[in-house]
Amino acid sequence: MSILAKMKVLMQEKNYSPYRALRESKQLSRTNVALAIGVSYETLGRTERGEREPTKEEVVAMDKKFGCNGELIRHWLGGVKFSAGSVRQSKYVNRLCEFLKGVFL
Repeated sequence: MSILAKMKVLMQEKNYSPYRALRESKQLSRTNVALAIGVSYETLGRTERGEREPTKEEVVAMDKKFGCNGELIRHWLGGVKFSAGSVRQSKYVNRLCEFLKGVFL
């Protein structure tokens, strides 16, 4: 089973956020991932519980740490559906603009 398939199962069966599902599907500790992406254990926990949105820098670092080849970035931008529901175009456009500003400025 692929990592993304494992992640989707965890999201559906345990109602995990994509961030926690990815971390657990890779069998990584929260401490390990927090250190790798430059945030505290508590901050990553709040992100995984949906209490805060990760920054674009955190998403890029997690995408690299998890080996997602851009899938996590696309999810954060709103262009990929990992669960049921519609993608809100305005959210996608706003995040895409924010992301591209950081890349090109």
